[in-house]
Amino acid sequence: KFDPFFYINSNIEIIEMNEDFFYKIDLKRLFLYKEIIKKINGNNKISFKEKKIMKKFISSIYLNLESANGRVDYLSEIEFLGGKILCKGDSLLTEDYPRLSFNCKFNIIDSNKIYKKFSLPKKFKDNAYVLDISGDFNLLNEKVNFKLIKVEDVYSASNEDLKFFSKVFEK
Repeated sequence: KFDPFFYINSNIEIIEMNEDFFYKIDLKRLFLYKEIIKKINGNNKISFKEKKIMKKFISSIYLNLESANGRVDYLSEIEFLGGKILCKGDSLLTEDYPRLSFNCKFNIIDSNKIYKKFSLPKKFKDNAYVLDISGDFNLLNEKVNFKLIKVEDVYSASNEDLKFFSKVFEK
């Protein structure tokens, strides 16, 4: 029994990442333990820096998780080929259908690197731009609800566009 709470304060450095690990996590099973989740509190920092930057799309990840009474607040920074993503949000993991809210800013510094990596035709005139995306994600049903998708003053998604992007993302 955790009486009254279990507190974890950690600083984790990941040396090597296996992408298959994330596919093996069973969130439905994890959320069966809501009473334990409520009692796990703490501040956890997780970082990863890719050693083979030339071959990988993501070069580094920093994640700060603060948990209290089943609520998780997070702040993340992901550096990738051609830019950086800054996200923050929260989730109440003890709800019947927990949702992860997100507010992300994609700072694209060199779009040519991204287009080249994924063999995409270049769509924007400028090489650098900022993409803002916010919404929430149902962790069990894997459904997303976008509230905002905006590229600086160039594009702002309409409600119809947001629904379209949600459907495309869920496929």
